[in-house]
Amino acid sequence: MAYRVRYGRRQGWMLPFNLALFFHAVFLLAVVYLPQLRHKPRHPEIYTVNLANFVEPAPKVEQSAPEVQEQAEVKQNNEPAPVKAKIVPKVKKIKKTVNKAPEPVAEPPKKAVSIKPARKKIKKKLPPKPKKLPKPKPKPKVQKPKIDKQKLIEAQKAKQAALEAARIARMEAEMERQLLQQSLADAKRVARQNQAILNKLKSTANSRPSGSNVDLTGIEKQFYNAVSNHVRSYWQIPEHKKQKKELTATVFLTISADGMIKSMYIKESSGDRIFDQYVQKALRMAEPLPRIPPAMKKSRFDAALVFKPAGLQ
Repeated sequence: MAYRVRYGRRQGWMLPFNLALFFHAVFLLAVVYLPQLRHKPRHPEIYTVNLANFVEPAPKVEQSAPEVQEQAEVKQNNEPAPVKAKIVPKVKKIKKTVNKAPEPVAEPPKKAVSIKPARKKIKKKLPPKPKKLPKPKPKPKVQKPKIDKQKLIEAQKAKQAALEAARIARMEAEMERQLLQQSLADAKRVARQNQAILNKLKSTANSRPSGSNVDLTGIEKQFYNAVSNHVRSYWQIPEHKKQKKELTATVFLTISADGMIKSMYIKESSGDRIFDQYVQKALRMAEPLPRIPPAMKKSRFDAALVFKPAGLQ
């Protein structure tokens, strides 16, 4: 028990000493760091300057070396020293120096400030440069096909042959038209003038075999052959008609004493209108026929001619 009381007396001064040391440290820290925690404005300060009254600042006066040293020492003294336990900072004595007054410097004359607003230079807008168009690509040369002279000549010949064939076809068509008109006119004339003779020929043809002259005398047969040979020399038809060997046309004629054909009648038609027209054309071209011989003692002669593509039968 005596041991505990003695121990408490020895340690009783330590607690107040530690507390005093702690509060001194807090106080020193507050003196150093609290001024730096002041509120700073978020936006920078705005200064307004009157340009009309603006005057150039006076030239700076260089400070002497002692003044610069003194300011440096003051700054160093103003900075708070770090706090250390049980250490007393030494304070140096600052020597005061008297600043000499700077010599007055003559201020330069103020420049006249113009009240008129400064003119802004207006830049002329240049027109935009035209863009260079790309050069058109040259078109590829088209090679002309080579013309074969031989083929050209053959084509010209074929064209000429076609034109010639067309011309012949037109001529044949015109000839057929003329023959048709002539045959119609002849038929009307024969029908008006020789109706009685035609009726007689029809009766004679019905009384003897068709296309024959069996009742002729010797002199009449000679005259008939002469007429047949004469008409055969005028018988002409196109080549394509000659190939149709089955065509046959029988014609009855009445021949006058002077060899002119008084009447003509197609007893049996070939069935081809063009072929019958060529028969009539041959008879008209062969006129006048041979004259009737006086020995026959007749003023007219009736004959039957049979026409085929190869000639007269």
